Amino acid sequence: MKRIASLGLAVVVAVLSSRSSAQTALPNFSGTWVQDMEKSWVQKGSPLQGYTNEIEHVGDSLKVVTIQRRAERETRSERKYVIGKEETAAGPGDVAITLRLKWEGPVLVFEASNPFTADGDARETWTLSDDGKVLTKVRRFPTPQGNQTQTFVLEKR
Repeated sequence: MKRIASLGLAVVVAVLSSRSSAQTALPNFSGTWVQDMEKSWVQKGSPLQGYTNEIEHVGDSLKVVTIQRRAERETRSERKYVIGKEETAAGPGDVAITLRLKWEGPVLVFEASNPFTADGDARETWTLSDDGKVLTKVRRFPTPQGNQTQTFVLEKR
């Protein structure tokens, strides 16, 4: 009887452990993501017609190719990041901007600070829907009028 109880307890622990690890698995953002222009914040009068991210996410490495489409042209830019590593980059006017990427549970957080943002750091969060088909980016940044927030919704293609 003790043996059956021990075996039953071992099975319950194994099931609960696997369920817990599946729930805490970090999302992978790899794929081609196309912004839903109707659901996303777009500045009034903006000539932006389309926005796409091509993302390669392997372990702590993140490569993001951004494609912006306007009537007259398409522009591409590429950035590489290491999650968990602080980086310094030259910003406007060669001001040093410190960039940090980190996980807060299943949410990937980008934080950027520079000496001129006394009211707080810029922050962007990436959240993946449960089915893995929608990437929601929420960007918060300080302005003289207070913090502003923009939300962008991208669908996986």
